Order: sequence, then C-alpha cells, then structure tokens
Amino acid sequence: MQQPLTRQNSTRDKRRYSAYQNRIFFYLVTLVTAPLLLLGVLSSVVHYRQTVTRSDALLASARENVETQMEIALSNLRAYYSAVVSADNYQTLCQKTVPPYSEYTLVRNMQTAMRGGNLVDKYVEGYTYINLRSGWILSNNGMYRLADAANRDEVAHLLSEWAEQHAAMMWVNRTDQPTPALADTPLNTVDLTGELLVLRSSSYRTGSYAVLIVKLDLSPLYEMTESWQTGGYSIAARDFTGKTVLSTSAALTALLDADTPADGGCVLGGWRLNSGKMGVNGLTYYAALPQRTLAATAGMVILIAFVLAGGLVAVLLICRRSTSVLYAPVDDLMHAASDVFGQPGSDEEEFAYLAAGVKQVARDKQAMQSLMQQQNRRLQQSFVENLIRSEVTDEAAGHTMQELGLAVCPAYRLIALALDTPAGTSGPVRETMLLTAIQTMPTELLRRCAFQPVMLNFTLLLVVGGEEADLNEACRVVYTAAARSIRTALGVSCRAGVSRPFHKLHHMQLAAQEAWEALRLPEADAPEASGQMLYYQPPDEQCARNGYDTLLEHEITAAVTACKAKEVRHLLERFTAKMLEKNIRGYERQFYIQRLVAAMLAVAENAGLSVNQVLADRQANLFETISKIYTADQMQNFLMDEVVVPVMDLLTEFRQSSSSELVKNVLALIKQTRGDITLNECADRLNYNPSYIWKVLRTEKDTSFSDLANNEKLEMAKELLLTSDMTVVQIAETLNYSNVQNFIRFFSKKVGMTPGKYRKDYQNEKK
Repeated sequence: MQQPLTRQNSTRDKRRYSAYQNRIFFYLVTLVTAPLLLLGVLSSVVHYRQTVTRSDALLASARENVETQMEIALSNLRAYYSAVVSADNYQTLCQKTVPPYSEYTLVRNMQTAMRGGNLVDKYVEGYTYINLRSGWILSNNGMYRLADAANRDEVAHLLSEWAEQHAAMMWVNRTDQPTPALADTPLNTVDLTGELLVLRSSSYRTGSYAVLIVKLDLSPLYEMTESWQTGGYSIAARDFTGKTVLSTSAALTALLDADTPADGGCVLGGWRLNSGKMGVNGLTYYAALPQRTLAATAGMVILIAFVLAGGLVAVLLICRRSTSVLYAPVDDLMHAASDVFGQPGSDEEEFAYLAAGVKQVARDKQAMQSLMQQQNRRLQQSFVENLIRSEVTDEAAGHTMQELGLAVCPAYRLIALALDTPAGTSGPVRETMLLTAIQTMPTELLRRCAFQPVMLNFTLLLVVGGEEADLNEACRVVYTAAARSIRTALGVSCRAGVSRPFHKLHHMQLAAQEAWEALRLPEADAPEASGQMLYYQPPDEQCARNGYDTLLEHEITAAVTACKAKEVRHLLERFTAKMLEKNIRGYERQFYIQRLVAAMLAVAENAGLSVNQVLADRQANLFETISKIYTADQMQNFLMDEVVVPVMDLLTEFRQSSSSELVKNVLALIKQTRGDITLNECADRLNYNPSYIWKVLRTEKDTSFSDLANNEKLEMAKELLLTSDMTVVQIAETLNYSNVQNFIRFFSKKVGMTPGKYRKDYQNEKK
C-alpha cells in the first residue's frame, strides 16, 4: 500500500535527494579538478624546464652576439692604431725634438689619424701622444710639454708601470678611476681614466721613445646591448684582471666581483649566467637573467590551473542550484528560432525542430549565394560594357576590380564572336541566340576568361588575360571551347575577331573596335573564314607605302604631349612636304589628315580629357573642313589652329590643376603604408611616371619622396615608443626593418639618440 505523502516524508525524500546530489557533485568536482590540478603541476614543471633550456640558449646567443660585435669593434681599433703608429707621419712626429707648433699640416694630419678618421672615430673619446725622447705631448686638448702636464706625476707613474710590460700594444682598464669634471680640469691634463688602448714605440738601443694613449668611448658598445636589455637581459664584460669594463646592471657587477663563474651556463646568486672564454682582446663576456623571472612563469601556470579549477567548481555549483541555467540557452534559442522558423508543433521535439530549421537556413544560404553569383556576373558584364564605352576611369576601374574580386592581368586580348546565322535572321532572334550562347557556356571556359562574356553589336565579347607571350595560345583555347559550346547549343558555327594585346583597362574600347574591325576585313566574308580566328592588322604598312609616315606621326604626337608648339609646327611642315613630294591628293589626302587629327586628339584622351573638351562646338564641322583643304599652308594652319593649340592649352591647364591633387594622393599613400613604399611602387599605384612625381614633390614641397617616407616612419616609431609596451625589436619588425640594428641606426641619425634612450627620457619627464 502506497504511503501517503506528508510533510515529513517530503522532507526526508528531499534530504535523500540532496545527499545524492552532494555525492554526485563531489564526484564531478573530483573528476574535473584533480586531473586539471595534476596537469597544471606537470605543465609547470615541463614549462619551467623548457623555459630554462630556452633561456640558456638565449643567454648564450645574447653573449655570443654581443661578444662578436664588441670583439670586431675592438680588433678593428687595434688594427687601425697599429697602422697609425707604423705610418711615416707618426715616425716623423716621433723624431721631433721640440713641439712642432709651426708644422700645421703634419700636426693636423696626425690629429685626424689619432682621432680615428672616418673608420673608428665613434669608438674614440680622446687620445694623447707622448714623445718620451723630447718630453712633449700632443692630445685632443692641444700640444704642450710633458713637464707642464697638470698630472705629470700620475703620468710618470703609469709610464714606469707600462715600461715593465713587454707588449707593444695593450688594453689598460682604469674605469674605476673617477672622471674629473670638464669645467674643473685644465687643458694640459692627460686623461688617464676609462678603458685605454696603449701603444708603445721602442727600439733596441734607446728603449721606449713614444707612447700613444687612446681613450675609448664606451657608449657605442653599450648600444650593442640595447636590443637584449629590452628583453630583460643584463650584459657585462671584464678584463683579464677581473675588473669590469662594461656592465648594464649594478647587481650583476656586484655578483661578478664577489664570485667568478666558470665558462658556460650556471646559476649564481639568483641569476642564470652564461660566460665565454677570454677573447683576443683580453675580455670575458657575460649574459645574465634573474632566476625569479623563470620561476614566475612556472608559478603562473600553476596559478592558472587553480583558477580554472575554481572556475569549474563555481560553474558546477551554479548548475547544481538550478537546472534551468543549463536549459536557458536552448530556451533562448527556441524563442529566437520561432521568430525565424515559425512555432513548433505541439509534439515536436526541440532539437529535431532546430535541426530542420538549420537545414532550411542552409538551403536559403545556397540560394542566396547563387543569387549573389548571378548578380556578380551581371555587375561584371556592366563593368565591361562601361569600359568599352570609356565611361570608367583607371582609378574607378581598379576599385571595381577589387570589389568584384577580379585579378589584374599583365596583358589582355579581346575576342569578338559573330554567329554564322542564316541570311535574313532578325535582330531579336540573333540577340536571343547570343544570350543562349552565354548561358550555356561551360564553367571551365568562363574561368579562362578575365571577365564575364558580354553581348554588344550582335557579337559576343570575351576578354582573355595573362602574360602577353601566352595570350595567342589562351585565345585559341578559349575560342575553340566557345565555338564547340555554341555549335552544341545552337547548331551554328562562329567567327572570331581578335584585338591586339592591351595592358590598361581603359584601352578596352580600342580593343573592341579592333576586334570588330577584324570581323569586317574582306577575308572575313569569305566562306572559308567560317569557324576561324581573324587577328586585327593595323593599316600602318599600307599607309607607309602610299606616303603616310608613321614614325613622323609619333614625333608629332610626342611634341604635342610635351606642349612644344614650335617643334610641332616644324614637324607639320615636314608632314605636308612629304605628302606633296608623294603627290598625295583627293580622298587619300583627306584620309591621312583625318588619321593625323585622330592621333593628336588621342593625346588628350590619354591624359584623361574628352574630345568634347578639345573641340567644344566645332566637332561636327571639323571633318567637313578637312575636305575643303587644298594647299599646304591651309593644311598647316588648320592642324595648328584647330587641333594642336586647343589640345596643348587643355593639357597645360589640366596638368597644373592636377599636380596639387597628386601631392595629396602621394602623402595619403605614404601615411597609409606607414612609409614602407618606394617611389616606383607609389608611381605604379597612382598610374604616374616616377620622374614626374619626383619633379612635382620638388616643385611644391621642396623635398624628396624618400624624405617623406622616412619622416612617416620616424613619426610612427616615436608614437610606438611613447604609447605602447612594444620592444625595440618588435617596433623594428612592425616598421618592416629586416634588422633591428638598421632601425636603431636610422632612429639615432634622425633624432640624435637611440630608441631606448628616447623612451627612457620621455618616461623620466613624465615622472
């Protein structure tokens, strides 16, 4: 008999259910968190070991990199000054018994040589030459007698110490000596502080007779370590006596003073160290990284594991409190889906309802994609039609190509297909046949075309793109496939007129005219022309045989382009004289005058001007006037006054108004590319000659393209240094420098300080 439900029974069942929930919850927490915490501990150990291995490799790389650069610099210094003390001028200086105050040339040449010349001068802070035979000194502070030196006792003491050394050249580390203040130091003081290169000149009989002391400027050596300092590494170099020559960290210096580590990698005083062997210049190099940096990364992995575990426990607690939380996303999805798919059936399962709706969305998406492809084809066809009508500029054409996802080809050829329809076929029927031919063309054929096929003037236009050398074969393949498709779909053959290769999209109008002209050739009407390709042949050769000089036409158009009126008049005189010499008369003369006029009007069109701008209201009467020209003077005056002068006037006005716009476009392009662009690349993108851009910038801005690009890079570098946490290496990569040293050198040259010092000075001012 079933026991009736009472408050006591309900409470007992609830507690039993709660205990079961607690047990399940405990199992879930253990199952989730235990592996995660174990994985976190193991990951931290593995990560720590990998970090140690990687850091040891980087420490070795840092030490070897700095060691190589510094050893090269110091060896270059030794080689350079070895050559200096062996030179004739140096030996002549050593033989002087008195200070050579009057020998200006000798002293000036030796000062230049001892200062480092153009080779090593950046590593030299000062120099002192001491003539021991005659007791006088030549330094970067001047020339005076040794007895007059302010610190002659210190000089004498060091000279006596060095006399005991057998080496003719040696490094002397006096970086522990305080550098006297420049304002308080007399000019006749020999600077014996810092890192010194000492070169002694001696003979067997007389012993040492001259000493050259070169004081190193350590700042370029510190610059070699900057890229590693930004990564948290410390660099130090010590001489054979154990004294520090260079160090980027006072803590590292104190550590090395207390204990000398062995060669290779080791852990010392909370630092991971990598040290090399003593080099040829007597220096040992060290790279170090604080041990706490590595331990922090391992601790971070464990912390992340605990945080994730705590987060999962919190999620389980929330889910345990209310199962509605788990179902809430499904519920929300159902509400949203009902607005799209409609209300589900009363007995319809939620996920089956959602699956059916998703399949419907997929079908709708496919239909939309098909519609977009059709729309894209229509847009391509409209784009080609506008190109043929010359209603699109080069700039607009480039944008449209990008929007339609079309690739720009090096060269193009246009094929005009004419159907061999029966005589008497009406225009609407021919148009219907052409539309059917387009719709039934195979996908492989359409992929070989640069644009979608277009129907114009009762012909089917196909544009083939690619390398110019491959266009003939590509046209043959496209025509063969198109002819086969048309024969299969319509049962008729076709002829093809092919234009010459063209490289700019705005030449497509001319290409279409050439293809149509090829179809109008006499041989195109022959019965055997059916199913063949007819290539356009320009009439230049025929014209040249009858008196028309194509080369002279090119000279005339070049002079018109350059707006040289006198040169054009002279060339027109030659043109008319040749026509008279060949006795060209009547319609033939009208044809050649019309051709020359068309060539000169093409100059304006190529510059972006229209024929209407040139001829204004005279367009209708222009060619009628040509038929009324009888004498050479009439011909020259007509060509000059009615064609050449208007074209050159419009060209001059257009070029003057467009130069300022060109400068704006150049500046915008430099800013857009962050200065990472060359003059030739800029010229290609703006469709200008590089020399013209250079000339416009010189005229309007009094600067060069490279200066503008470098200034943009410099401003971007300053902004990144002051507003981001990026390292110098990362900034160099962002600005597309192949080597961080090139970036540091460029920045230092422009600003007068390294990127690291620039950022540090800004931060100090901010504090």
